[in-house]
Amino acid sequence: PPGYRYRTPHVAPIPLRFKERPEDFVVDEIPERPPSGSGEHLWIRIEKRGLATIDAARRVARALLREPSEVGFAGRKDRFAVTRQWISVRGADPDAARGLGWPDLRVLEVLRDERALRRGQLAGNRFELFLRGVPRGARGRLEEVLTELASGGMANYFGAQRFGRRGRTAELGRALLAGDHLSYLRLMLAGEGAASEELLARIEGGSWSVRRAAGELVGKLDAERAAIARQLVRRPKDLAWLVRAVSPRTRRFQLSALQARVFNHILSERMARGGLEQWWPGDLVRESGGRGYRTVETFRATVGATESATGLLPGLRVPLAGGKAGEIERSQSEAEGLSPEAFAGLAGPLRTPGTRRALRVEVGELEWAFEEEGVRLSFRLPPGSYATSLVEELAKERAQRRDFPPGGPGGDQAGAPPGR
Repeated sequence: PPGYRYRTPHVAPIPLRFKERPEDFVVDEIPERPPSGSGEHLWIRIEKRGLATIDAARRVARALLREPSEVGFAGRKDRFAVTRQWISVRGADPDAARGLGWPDLRVLEVLRDERALRRGQLAGNRFELFLRGVPRGARGRLEEVLTELASGGMANYFGAQRFGRRGRTAELGRALLAGDHLSYLRLMLAGEGAASEELLARIEGGSWSVRRAAGELVGKLDAERAAIARQLVRRPKDLAWLVRAVSPRTRRFQLSALQARVFNHILSERMARGGLEQWWPGDLVRESGGRGYRTVETFRATVGATESATGLLPGLRVPLAGGKAGEIERSQSEAEGLSPEAFAGLAGPLRTPGTRRALRVEVGELEWAFEEEGVRLSFRLPPGSYATSLVEELAKERAQRRDFPPGGPGGDQAGAPPGR
C-alpha cells in the first residue's frame, strides 16, 4: 500500500506466505445491531468464497428479481477469502432467499428489518488468518511484533487491496476528480480482457457505425463495462456519458481510494515525525457518539490511552487539524488535487463531505498459535481497518522490494510526494 511506514522497524521481516487458499483468510462481519425480525427489508447473511462483495450482491439481486441498487451492505469484503456478512434486499421473498446457493456463495440466515443496510453500519470484523511457512527461528520475532501490537495498537493504514492492481482504483478516482473522461475509460477497460480491449478500441478510434454496434460486446463483459457498451450504442460520441454509465457506488469507491491514498501518506508522515502515540497541538479527536471533532486541547484531561488522533480523508466539509498536523493534511491533499472546490465540481452523488479516521486502532482479542505448517492468528478490528496491514507489519514486504525508496526500512521519506 502507498505511504507505508512500520510500527516495528527494529524487528527484521518475518518470512511467511499468505492467502495461498481462501481458507487462509476468514472474515466474520460484526453488525452494528442485529436485524429486528420484522419489516420490508430482507437481511441475508451470506458466506462467500473467492467472490467480491459487489459481485455477490449483484448475483443475489438477479436471483431474487431485484435491481442491484436495491441491495445494501455495510462493507466490502476481500475477494480471495472466506467471508461472512449481511446484505439487505428490499421486498424480497424470504423463502426464495433461503433457497439460494452456489458453490462459492451460500445463505446462512434470513431475517427481516425495517431498514436497509448502509455502508459503515458495522461494529467491527473478526479475522482468522493462517500464515504459512514461518520458520521456527522467526517465531520469537513474530511474537515480539504481535505483543507490541496487542499492547500499543496498530497503524490504521488502508491495505493494498483498497487501491486495486498497481493502484488502478485510486487512479480511476483521480481521473474522475479531474474530469479526464478518456483516461478514466482507459483505466476501466485496458487489461480487463479481450472484450474490454475491443470496447476501448471502438471508443478511441472506431467509426460511428462501429461504436453503435458495441451492443454485441455486452454479453462478454461484466456489469459495469457492459453498461459502458450500452451507453456507447446510445451516445457514440459522448465520453462523459460513458463515464456516468458506471454505477455511482463504483465511482464513489474509486474516489474513496484516492482519499485513502492521502490518508496513508498523512499517517506515514506522522509516524516519521514521532510515532503513533504523540499528540500534536491542534490534533482533532472524535467526540463520543461520532457527532463531530474537537481539538485535543479540549479533551486533554479525558483523552485515554486507547484513543487516537485522527487523519484526514478530504472532502467538501471535513475539518482540518490545526498546527503542524493541519499543514501535513493540506499539503498531501493538494498533492492529489483534493481540494473542497474539486469535490464541489463533481456530480451530486460523488460530492462526499469527507471524514476523519483514527491514525491508530486497537487490535482486540489477539491470539496466536503455532502449528506444523504455520501460525494461526485471530483478532478483532474496528470497522474499516485492514487485517492485511497487520500482516504487512510482520512480513515487511515493502521494505524488501528493490524499488523501496531511501529513508530506511520505515517507509517513504518524510515529505515525499504521494506515490501512485
